Amino acid sequence: MKLPTLFILGSITANLVLVALLLSTPPKSGDSRSPTAKPTASRAANKSAALRAALASGDFAALCAAGVSTDRARDLALGSAYARYRAKLRAAQPTPDNDPRYWRSASRQTLTAAQRALIVEAERELAATLTALLGDDASLTGPRDPRLAFLPAWKQAHVQRLEEDYAALQQQLSDDAAGLPLPSDRENGRRLEEQKALDLAALLTPEESEKLELRASQRALNLMSRYGDGLENEDDWKTIYSAQKAHEAKFPSRDFPRPGLSLAALDDSLADTRKMFEQIHQTLGDERFAALQRATDADRHELDAIGRRLNFTPETTDRIISLRETYAAQTQRIAADPALDAAQRKTQIAALAAKARAELTPILGPEVTAAYALRPNWLRGMGQGLIQNTQPASDTFGPSSLIYVRGSPGRSQLP
Repeated sequence: MKLPTLFILGSITANLVLVALLLSTPPKSGDSRSPTAKPTASRAANKSAALRAALASGDFAALCAAGVSTDRARDLALGSAYARYRAKLRAAQPTPDNDPRYWRSASRQTLTAAQRALIVEAERELAATLTALLGDDASLTGPRDPRLAFLPAWKQAHVQRLEEDYAALQQQLSDDAAGLPLPSDRENGRRLEEQKALDLAALLTPEESEKLELRASQRALNLMSRYGDGLENEDDWKTIYSAQKAHEAKFPSRDFPRPGLSLAALDDSLADTRKMFEQIHQTLGDERFAALQRATDADRHELDAIGRRLNFTPETTDRIISLRETYAAQTQRIAADPALDAAQRKTQIAALAAKARAELTPILGPEVTAAYALRPNWLRGMGQGLIQNTQPASDTFGPSSLIYVRGSPGRSQLP
C-alpha cells in the first residue's frame, strides 16, 4: 500500500466519526397536532435508515443517493473497502504459534494455497475499488508494468491477473515437490505453461501475443538481463530472441542440467549453442557483436564498478581486460600442450595467476589487487588452475550466455 493511499484512507476515521455524530443526533420533534408532522417524520426516518444502510454497506453510489457529498462518500467507501480488506487479511493468516522456541523452523509458518488465494482475492477486491473510485492509475503495487503499455487497460489487468494466478499455481507445484521434483512434477509444470499460453492466446490477438512474448515472457526477461544493455535496436533484440527460442525448442531449459542427462545430449546442446552464436554473429556483424560481448562481460562490469570507486579512467579498465585476454590465451596454449598432464597444466596456469597479479598491482595498488584476486573472476580462476576462455558459449550447455566464460579443461569436469 503506497503512502499517499494510506493518507487518503487515514481520513476515513474522522469522516466516520462525523457521520456517526450526525446520525446520533435525534431529529427535532414536530408539532404532533400539525397535519404535516407525520409525513415529515416519516421522510426523515426513511432518509436516516437509507444513510445507515449506505454506511453499513460502504457503497459509493448508495452513500451519494443517501445525500452524502461526493468527496465524503468516496472517502467513506474507501475506508469501508480498506476495513474489509484488513479483515480478510487477518482471516487468511495462519493460527498464531504460541511455541516460545522461536529458533525452531516450525515457528516460521507458511501460508497454505487456500490462504494465499484468500489474500489474492482480497487484494483484487480492494484494487477494483481503488480503480473505480480513484481512476485507472490507482494501484496497490504502483504503476502498471510499462511493458504492457501497448495493450488496452482492461487487457493489461487481465494479463496481470493471469500472471498472478499461474505464479500461484507454480508456487503450489514447488511446495508440493518439497525439494524433490519428480518427472511428474516437470510434466505438470509443462502443462501449466501450455494452459497459460492458451489462456493468453484467447485474450490477445496474434500481434499482441507476439509483442507480449518479446517484452514480458520469462525467456525475454532472462535474455534482457544478459544482453539487453548491449543491444541498440529492436531488430537485433528479435535476432537474439528468435535464436534462443529456436535453441530452447530443441533443448528445453527444464532439461539442462538434469541428473542422468547423457554426455551425448550435452554435446548436442553445446554444438547447437555454438551454431546459434555463429548465426547471431553473422547477423549482427563484427562491430555490433563485439559491442554485445562488451556489454555482457561480467569482468568489465566489475572493473567499471571498481573504477567508479577509485576514480580511474575507462582506459584503465580496457588495459586490465587486455591483460585478461593475454593470460586467457596463455592458459589455452597450456591446455593444448600434449606434453603436459593435468597436474602440470594446473600448476602452470596457477603460476600465470601469480604473474598476472604482479602486473595488476601497479595498476590497482596492493590492497585492491588482493581484494580483486578473491572475487569470482578470471584472476581467481587462474589461481585455481582453470583454463580461461573468452569465446562465447564454448563450454556452456542448455540456455546459452554470451557472458565471458571462465573455462574448464573439458566436459570431463561436468557432473
